[in-house]
Amino acid sequence: MGRAMIDIDDPGALPELRRFIVSVGLDPSGLTDDEVRARVRVLLDERVPAPAVGFGDGPINGREWFAAALTAGGFRQPEDRDRRAVVDAGEPVHLVVLAILVMRHLSNARPQQPWTDESLAAQSGQPVEDFARAQRLLDEVAADVGGPPAQVLSAWVQERFELVVSPLLRTEAQDVLARPKLRRWVSHAAAQELVQALHETAILANDPPAQAGLTPDPDNDYLIALARSADVAYLVSGTPT
Repeated sequence: MGRAMIDIDDPGALPELRRFIVSVGLDPSGLTDDEVRARVRVLLDERVPAPAVGFGDGPINGREWFAAALTAGGFRQPEDRDRRAVVDAGEPVHLVVLAILVMRHLSNARPQQPWTDESLAAQSGQPVEDFARAQRLLDEVAADVGGPPAQVLSAWVQERFELVVSPLLRTEAQDVLARPKLRRWVSHAAAQELVQALHETAILANDPPAQAGLTPDPDNDYLIALARSADVAYLVSGTPT
């Protein structure tokens, strides 16, 4: 849900607001309309929206923008509303097309609302083929960022658990997020915001004493040692051990 793309006070927006609350794992059935609006405002304030698009001459990278918006679960209103984005080898498409497609992707309202490419093109004044082109890229990005890492990040942003880090783990995360090959999935600005969140929000524990032989990869031994010393409930890893 784009913060500036929907009027929370519009009575006609209430069904979508309730679906948005459901999408983050909450039950709005017992909430009044005013409580629904208040809850959505809180949720939007707690989320970390994708970085705003500033003023500039050239088109932005559509893949990076999609990845940032899907990972964050939202986006900031672009400062330059005339910016365009590269989505394939063709001509860049208007950023409003990407924003609308993200709203459609994050919404559970497709059967109830006119979310077809044709209706969205008619409402926005953008070519219908641009929606089809951008949707193909969105599908690729969603397959990348919709996995377990993105789900864990989203749950942390929503404060469903507390994240424990150590100076060594925080430094490693910063170094990895700075790698150029990751720009395919996350923009430099989004990576910087995540690193800042690790410094400002995560619980900082001391680096544990070195212990060898805890995992097949010696570089990961400190993670097991950290989990034990910090007495955490879960250690989430994509690496089988």
